[in-house]
Amino acid sequence: MKVPKMAKALLLSAVLFTMAAPAYADYSFVPLSNKITATFKVNAPAEPTYVLKWLDSSNHELETLPLQTVNSGDSMDLKLRATVNQDFKDIRYYFKIKRTDGTTITDSDISLAQYGDSGVVTLSGNTDGELYLSYSKRFVTVTSPSMDSKFKVTFNAAGQYQINVVAVSMND
Repeated sequence: MKVPKMAKALLLSAVLFTMAAPAYADYSFVPLSNKITATFKVNAPAEPTYVLKWLDSSNHELETLPLQTVNSGDSMDLKLRATVNQDFKDIRYYFKIKRTDGTTITDSDISLAQYGDSGVVTLSGNTDGELYLSYSKRFVTVTSPSMDSKFKVTFNAAGQYQINVVAVSMND
């Protein structure tokens, strides 16, 4: 089929005009100004953080408490601060207590209690000969930005002890 020269010229000029159209051709109106653009880099949400610190008698945060000296049979309050970037539900503190003087630890060497709304509650624990293990009572929610907790430890036998604490989720 033969296309007349006039139709070819019209078709070619339409193509050229379409290619040469301004960058604003994507709008259904006539722009009055220049076009501006904004670009964004969207980061993933921050990973949840849960940081425990000991609190000294002046409520200063410490990674490690200095050596504490108490008499056998005496109690001492231990304060912890949890600093979190979001609320955490169903949390407990897991205590691992060991003797560092080479003596085997027994269930009667130590007792641990937790202060709460209803007073002081003695926590159950058990030993495996090397460690005394105990869980705190469940915290319904540990709230952001921080929450303090208080425990009472009683040393019933002379010696040297080390206490390690970690927060654990009871949802797992």
